[in-house]
Amino acid sequence: MYDYYPYNKVLGYFRYNIDKDSNAAYAMQIMNFYQPSIIFANDLKQFLTDIFEKFQFRKLRYACYIGNAIEKQYDKITQKYGGRIVGIQKEDNKLMDGKYYDCKLYEILLKDYLKNE
Repeated sequence: MYDYYPYNKVLGYFRYNIDKDSNAAYAMQIMNFYQPSIIFANDLKQFLTDIFEKFQFRKLRYACYIGNAIEKQYDKITQKYGGRIVGIQKEDNKLMDGKYYDCKLYEILLKDYLKNE
């Protein structure tokens, strides 16, 4: 079942920044280098568990450009854990293709995560 995935290789990564003053994690990034897998899904679950349960951050803030392949996944994560779409920043940034893209902003609160976990 896992023969598709190279052994001893990085499958992807997760990252976020910390705002100590507001006890929040922000600028979450999820990068999967291969097709979706149970391994990556389990790692994502652990990543979120660490943010909210291990480190007890009271909020997770993140964003993505509308049309990005990760947008649907971010929508699902947000809905699953009781988060919300905060808003849309119109024509927020110019990307490599020279076009300006809208940015969708998300947040999940600790109390909502724990209710939906």
